[in-house]
Amino acid sequence: MNTPSLFKYIDEEASTFIDFLIDITNIESPSNDKTGVDAVASAIETFAAGRGLIVKRTPFQRSGDGLVVETAERAGRKPVVFIAHMDTVHVHGAFGSPPVQKQDQILTGPGIHDCKGGIAVALLAMDTLIQNGYQDRQLRLVLVPDEEVSSAYSGPEGIDFIRQNVRDAAYAFCCESGNRNGDVAVGRKGILKLDVTVTGKAAHAGSAYRQGISAIKEAAHKIISLEKFDQHENVTINCGVINGGTKPNIVPQSCTFTLDVRFLQTEEKEAALLFIEEIINHAFIPGTTASYQIISERIPMAMTPDNLKLCDYLNEMCDEYHLTRLNPMVSGGGADSAYAVQEGVPTVCSLGIVGQYQHTLNEQADIPSLAERAKLLAAAITGNNPFDA
Repeated sequence: MNTPSLFKYIDEEASTFIDFLIDITNIESPSNDKTGVDAVASAIETFAAGRGLIVKRTPFQRSGDGLVVETAERAGRKPVVFIAHMDTVHVHGAFGSPPVQKQDQILTGPGIHDCKGGIAVALLAMDTLIQNGYQDRQLRLVLVPDEEVSSAYSGPEGIDFIRQNVRDAAYAFCCESGNRNGDVAVGRKGILKLDVTVTGKAAHAGSAYRQGISAIKEAAHKIISLEKFDQHENVTINCGVINGGTKPNIVPQSCTFTLDVRFLQTEEKEAALLFIEEIINHAFIPGTTASYQIISERIPMAMTPDNLKLCDYLNEMCDEYHLTRLNPMVSGGGADSAYAVQEGVPTVCSLGIVGQYQHTLNEQADIPSLAERAKLLAAAITGNNPFDA
């Protein structure tokens, strides 16, 4: 195809897709808010159908619905798959009203970078190709409702939804948040999240202090011990949330905390879990007990030779068309790209809109990068891709 014509189309249509991005970001969609995520899905459904794309919706009971946006199937040819997600980490109202603000060439808002900007990038690339007559392969965008919590609400059915829609792909582009330094993920850590409950004995903190057994003190000992787990950065254990006690003048009977465990290999996860169990079962303060529950898990994205080969090809496109080069790396953050790689699909992640400060109240997306990333993806699909055979 004529790449300059594709790029011209992207430049002409970019503002429409920026407006679309603002619209779906103004619909707040925390992972645990099915109504909000479904509203985002409905907005995408309407927009995509209006651009001539086919939309299929998969309902989930506890999470928002899954969405697949695609072109017609092409007999005998594997599809190109994009992956992104519709949920965000931010609670309602955190960014004010309206949530999205624009200053110069920067947009701020909940999920504007992670990952609603990626949705807009993928749709602009798809729209560009179909409006310019591309018919070589089916194009498919898989939109996940609860990526930020490792599919904790959609559960095994949600993970199956991802797997079923990526396993037949020639290659996949995950449009997670892009980085200003050009870093893209060709590998990612897995994630294990656990809730720990510590139980002690309540007592008056003044008249009966010695009769009490502090669950908070025991939790403190456990947390300090857990975070000492050292696997040379391959494995990290972080306590990110802690709750305990009822009043300042009562020795606390209970305390709960949540652990986030990151790992590169499944064997490392098992070793970390054994260590966690050892610490949980050991009472630093006699009379305390503790237990844990796994609340979510995401597999690592293996760094495969095919992932690196696909990234090298993308850099050939960057050099040919004077786009920002990519730096392949292994990320500590998890993503649904892991499931594509596990299905044997060459995958590069972090190809969404470029920005910074995701998961913070200053989350930003760079407006010009929407067009640049769409150009890269469109050029890669129409070029001499090493996985097109």
